[in-house]
Amino acid sequence: MLFAGCGAGSVVGGARTSATRLVPPSPPPAARAYCASLARELPARLGGLARRAVIPSSPLTAAWGNPPIALRCGVPLPAALAPTAELTVVNGVAWFPQPAGSATPSLFTAVGREAYVELGVPARYAPAGPILVAISNAIAPAVPAKPGGRP
Repeated sequence: MLFAGCGAGSVVGGARTSATRLVPPSPPPAARAYCASLARELPARLGGLARRAVIPSSPLTAAWGNPPIALRCGVPLPAALAPTAELTVVNGVAWFPQPAGSATPSLFTAVGREAYVELGVPARYAPAGPILVAISNAIAPAVPAKPGGRP
C-alpha cells in the first residue's frame, strides 16, 4: 500500500487536524469511473472513526481514524494473489488478506470486481471484520463484479 502516514496539518473550526498522505493509484478510465461511484458510497464514519482529509485530495482515496484506516481504489491486482489463495467473502465482496495466513492481516484487497480496492487496517483496529462489512456494503452497489468470477 502506498501510504505516507499523517502529515500536513490544517485548521478546522479552531482545532488542528492532520491529513493522511496517500498516493492515488492510476487506474484505467473504466475503473476510475467505478472508483468515483464508490467514493460517493463511502461512509462518513467507519467503525466509529471519523473520515479524515487525504492529501492529495482524490476520489481514489479515503481514510478514517488515527492511525488511519486507508482505502485506495483502482489499484493493480495483488502480485501475491495465486489461484489457490484463500479469500474472505463479506456481503458478496471477495477480499484477499495480506500477509496471507496471518491471524491479523493488515492489508485487504477486494478482488473479482471491475476495480480493485485496497484497504489498509492498522493492527489496533483488529479484528477487521466490522470494517470489511462497512466497506463491502459500499463496494457492492458501486463496483460491479467481474463476469464469471474472474479475479
